[in-house]
Amino acid sequence: MPLKENIQLQFQTITTEQLVVKDHPYRKVLKVFNFKPICREFRRLYSDKGAPGYEIEQGVKALILQFMEDYSDRDMERAIDENVAVKWFCGFELLDKTPDFTYFSKHALKIKNETNFLQNSKKCPFGNSPSMGSAY
Repeated sequence: MPLKENIQLQFQTITTEQLVVKDHPYRKVLKVFNFKPICREFRRLYSDKGAPGYEIEQGVKALILQFMEDYSDRDMERAIDENVAVKWFCGFELLDKTPDFTYFSKHALKIKNETNFLQNSKKCPFGNSPSMGSAY
């Protein structure tokens, strides 16, 4: 009869914050850029009725990252699902449900069609960036 091994399980609580290296470029973006004022502007685009969706800040961060990394909607879906740094940047934890590819184009169109965010250089997070107006 074989001997049973003494196996101990160890549990630790780990956040996405702890998994992203301290000098990651996304950390630099978050230090320089304050998303809160932009997200307040977009609050009016969303209803309090119906099923809860993703947080506005998560969506805005995802779109900014999608633009910065030149991801397609499907690339962004995969990145936010598989890349811990992308998850963390956008405000998701490891096991959070993340958006599918359709979310990104719908979210970008909602912002573009209902606000002047991308055309208004005073509110544009990248200053006077001519490419931002044609990003979506």
